[in-house]
Order: sequence, then structure tokens, then C-alpha cells
Amino acid sequence: MMDSKEILKLILPEYLVEHFNITKVEELNSRLDIYFEEKNDYGHQLPDRQLVSKGFYPMTTIEDFPLRGKSVKLH
Repeated sequence: MMDSKEILKLILPEYLVEHFNITKVEELNSRLDIYFEEKNDYGHQLPDRQLVSKGFYPMTTIEDFPLRGKSVKLH
């Protein structure tokens, strides 16, 4: 049986599933809003360098393909 992460990769872009956590999902009439927060776990990619966070850009909303007849907004 597939775990929930593998199922999410079938629905959402794989990059989102790997590098972001879902923080909130709202179902509003004919729209589905999914909110993400970027994971802060890039240290293993460059173990010999110290990474310093400089913050994040303002939130962006992306309109994704419809899911079960509802428009999908990724935040």
C-alpha cells in the first residue's frame, strides 16, 4: 500500500511534496486552497558549508489544475 506522501506526489507537483509541508487546506464552495510552508532542511545537501537563512519572499498564489471539479489554489 502507498503511504500518504506517495499519494500526494500523484496529485501535487513532486517538488512541493519534497520541499514543503502542507499547513492548511480550505474548501470554499468550488475552490480548494492549499497552504504550504517551506521546509528548512537543506543542510544535508551541503554538509561542508554553513547555510544562513535570509528569510523568504512574500507568499505567492499559483492556480493549479482542477481537482475533482474544484479549482485549486496553491499558497
